[in-house]
Amino acid sequence: MRSIAYELLSGHKLYADIFFTNLPLFAYISEIYFLITKGDIYVFYFTSSLEAALVAMVIYKIVYRETSDYITSLSSSLLYLFSLVILFVTNGQQGIITASLFAVVAYYFLQKGKYLLAGTFLSLCFLTKGYFIIVILPFFLKTLLQKNRKNYHLYIAFVTLTALVILPFVLGSLKEALRDTVQFYLSKGVGMSKGTIFQHVLIYDPLLLILLFYNILRIHKNLFFGTLSLLFIFYFTFSAGFYYVYLGMITPFLCISYPNFYFSLKKLFQPQKYIQITVVSMYVFYPLLMYLLSFSSLNKINHFPEMVATIKKEKPSYIYGVSSLSPILAYETGTPLLENIVDTNEDLYKNKIYDGTKLTREAIQKRTMLISVGSFYPDQNIREDIVNISIDK
Repeated sequence: MRSIAYELLSGHKLYADIFFTNLPLFAYISEIYFLITKGDIYVFYFTSSLEAALVAMVIYKIVYRETSDYITSLSSSLLYLFSLVILFVTNGQQGIITASLFAVVAYYFLQKGKYLLAGTFLSLCFLTKGYFIIVILPFFLKTLLQKNRKNYHLYIAFVTLTALVILPFVLGSLKEALRDTVQFYLSKGVGMSKGTIFQHVLIYDPLLLILLFYNILRIHKNLFFGTLSLLFIFYFTFSAGFYYVYLGMITPFLCISYPNFYFSLKKLFQPQKYIQITVVSMYVFYPLLMYLLSFSSLNKINHFPEMVATIKKEKPSYIYGVSSLSPILAYETGTPLLENIVDTNEDLYKNKIYDGTKLTREAIQKRTMLISVGSFYPDQNIREDIVNISIDK
């Protein structure tokens, strides 16, 4: 997203010049982050952690308002902050925590009966990440069933703001916007193995799984959380491309629903006053430890300064290759990206949106530095310098 922000600040247009697979708001939020952080990649990524802290604060506020119990409120916040899902998502800045922040603020205003503000923040959530519609639908259902004439303010605010933000793209680059969002989503390939994702949650975040099914079992008592949990399971089951980070959209609401689960247990076992915070503290220590041991260095790029130095020495005309690294190297070295291509997701090539062979030929003709992912296992006599399909070997 940092690269998208840089391209926008350089005068390029979203969808028309920059391939962008989601609704437009977070691209422009990224511009603000880019300006505030002065383009520093580490500080830019840290904004996701700051957003997560804000989400935790709103969760505390919501739970305390409902329970007047500061230990339970703190427990809910800790469960969110130290879930493996959130620790993993805050490794970078993808907009998922941003959308979550808008969603929990919308819930806060909904509970206070401020429907206009709730609808506004729901719109901001949707415009940040379109697939958060799974989270937004229970809001609509909840207000629809409430007998309150002011409920329609939520729908008016949501529709009006969404239309105002999307309208310029409808008028100026509708074809490109539909290609980048709807067409790409419908043709997106299979993501992570759903069995692997389920196994990760079961091992590292079992309480989230318990809360998910608990909400479904008591849907008759709390329609909002029950419906949200059912919709998420439906999305997880039938979505063609599902990734671990998508769990981030339901995690804050599972943590908000935690008091319902805790007070049900309290009726059965009547634990002492401070046993809850002790158990929760022990619980959050486990995913934090697992994250530090197994996930904190995942996809870490070694020798980055040497890469920058090499590109500056070779002085290529363009840079082209794997999207996790090429845009960053382009920014750090002041070298333009070939055809201004920021995103080289493999699905874009599998679905013929980009032609890897054609772009590779063009890259060679234009003296382009190719950035590739490779595999090297000397003990098995394996060396593949190019494994990403954006480059034709």
